[in-house]
Amino acid sequence: MKWRPVLLLFVWALGIGFGFVCAYYTSGRFLLSPAAKAQVAVPARIQACAAELLQGSYSLTLEGTIVTVSPGSSSPPGPYAALGIVNFDGRNSLSLNSTQSYNGVILSSGNVTGTYTLNSTCGGRITLSSGAVFDLIINNTGREAHLIQLNTGSVIQGTLRKL
Repeated sequence: MKWRPVLLLFVWALGIGFGFVCAYYTSGRFLLSPAAKAQVAVPARIQACAAELLQGSYSLTLEGTIVTVSPGSSSPPGPYAALGIVNFDGRNSLSLNSTQSYNGVILSSGNVTGTYTLNSTCGGRITLSSGAVFDLIINNTGREAHLIQLNTGSVIQGTLRKL
């Protein structure tokens, strides 16, 4: 069987970058050269999703609406936004300092503590001592996560980004 290079392809390989790949035609089909296969291989997961993946300081942004006031809550209904720093210890505990806007009323959260879990599919949950509960999905490098609040009466979502 004789291999003949017949085509030079320009590819974008899953965020790896630009490159040229040489394809070969033989027996009625195209095959990639060994060097080309290495260049376009899909990278393995960088790290398994586990509590250790969330470690260090992350910026937090939240926004949304408080639709109804939960019993025992002093949060007024209306627009909500928050900005803060979350420190994850890599062992399922966290601390949070934030500034929040409840319908235009600005408050500081002080130091709020909490716990978090991550499963093998990079989903998880954050439970704060304030009573707020969030589901999250984190990318497998641990650099960014997206959150949604689960408490009844709140329509709040946000992002965590590694500092």
